[in-house]
Amino acid sequence: MRTRIKICGITRPEDGLAALTAGADYLGFILTESPRRLTLDQAKTLRRALPSDAQVVGVFAEEPPEIVSTFARELALFAVQVGGWDDVAQDAAGSAEIWHVLRASKLPDPVTLPMVPLRTYVLDAHDQHLPGGTGKRADWEWARRCVEVGRRLLVAGGLDAGNVAPLVRELKSNYAIKFFSIGGGMGIIYRRALESGTGKWWRDHGPACAGSAFSVRDYAEAIVPPLRDLGIQTLVEPGRFLIGNAGVLLTRVRYIKQTGSKKFAIVDAGMNDLIRPALYQSYHEIVPVIKPSTLTLEGRGGREAPDEGESVSLSHSKNQSEKIDIVGPVCESGDFFALDREMPELREGDLLAIMSAGAYGFVMASNYNSRPLPAEALVRGDKFAQIRKRQTWEDLVREEVDADW
Repeated sequence: MRTRIKICGITRPEDGLAALTAGADYLGFILTESPRRLTLDQAKTLRRALPSDAQVVGVFAEEPPEIVSTFARELALFAVQVGGWDDVAQDAAGSAEIWHVLRASKLPDPVTLPMVPLRTYVLDAHDQHLPGGTGKRADWEWARRCVEVGRRLLVAGGLDAGNVAPLVRELKSNYAIKFFSIGGGMGIIYRRALESGTGKWWRDHGPACAGSAFSVRDYAEAIVPPLRDLGIQTLVEPGRFLIGNAGVLLTRVRYIKQTGSKKFAIVDAGMNDLIRPALYQSYHEIVPVIKPSTLTLEGRGGREAPDEGESVSLSHSKNQSEKIDIVGPVCESGDFFALDREMPELREGDLLAIMSAGAYGFVMASNYNSRPLPAEALVRGDKFAQIRKRQTWEDLVREEVDADW
């Protein structure tokens, strides 16, 4: 389980894009009484300026169901967040999740909370003088009990190295724990993965601009001081930070399908090869792989996709773009890599690189739908070597044994 982040109170496209670049999972639009409140027209304009796959949460208070329904439909909200014990019927929220914010001095027994599909409870620290955003740590014992009885829970705000340290100190005293894992901690650049592959990009985009673009030293300086006095061995797991953007999944467009309102590029990779988009709608940048000799031919009616074994480059094409779904060949509605993604015009035979596949990529791959696993290659500069062979049909059945009855 990983921490997911919602940045609330977005009012400008540049703030939303900065939050997404920094690794935010959700963008919060305040649609109730607040200095940052958005009207429906303002919210629609802002939504159109953001990536189509951005997951937007609408924050409401006591708005009637018909208002909630209109916003949910017009903005294609991922979730509807309501305050207190307001009951929003699922038909008002449509396909959006419902997040109920629990903010009270005395919380009920979690087992009494209705267990409803698509319903999540948001626990926030209580302050009778503030409607939200207290910055204080919520009741974690209650949160633990909530999870134990199977309720979906989000813990809102108040989590930083300063107030986590007392909890660790308490656990150490009560249970004699010897290790404290802070997980990965450092994110990677998903939405601008290709650009961030150069040293110049990192020099031009410091922490203030890129959010998660910081060095190991920056990270250590932020977390070591409050943890130093705990007297406990602290573990960090920076695997994704080290290898996430070091890997790509190469796939070729096999078919282009045009329906009345949608266009699809059906590629030969599937959800079994990279399951993150299907599993939790993660974003992976997708760029064309083209011959270096064609990089200067912008605006001349196309590009030449490389054949096997040819040298290639990755490029952001400046040719005409279009919205398209990048989907796999598995007969599953979740078999996709991108939905309504702005891409340069794609053709059958084009080679694509799905970026940021170095972590949680091949290790989460499977033979689902009897699909052999792809080959793996190691690249260093202008050299490459195959380090894992492509599976064959024979590999899939080699370990099978006929029953003797």
